[in-house]
Amino acid sequence: VGAMGLNMDSARLSAFYSFDFSLEMWIQSVGRIARLTQTRPMTYFPLILTGTLDSFIYRALQGKEEIEQMIKQALATGTLESVLYT
Repeated sequence: VGAMGLNMDSARLSAFYSFDFSLEMWIQSVGRIARLTQTRPMTYFPLILTGTLDSFIYRALQGKEEIEQMIKQALATGTLESVLYT
């Protein structure tokens, strides 16, 4: 369901079983559960088999998240040029 439009703010457990290369879709999927109205702790887990296309896509998403965090930190500290040209 994730990024397809269903808000699940009363859920506590989320299993991701299909992945897209889009980091934005991943973030939106997680955000559908982690709403301001969510008061209970959340658990997210990916259902991935080793050696599958989904395992490759999941690793790519993790890499994209790391790059996003590096860029955000560089923007906050004014060091974006050093991140872009290394």
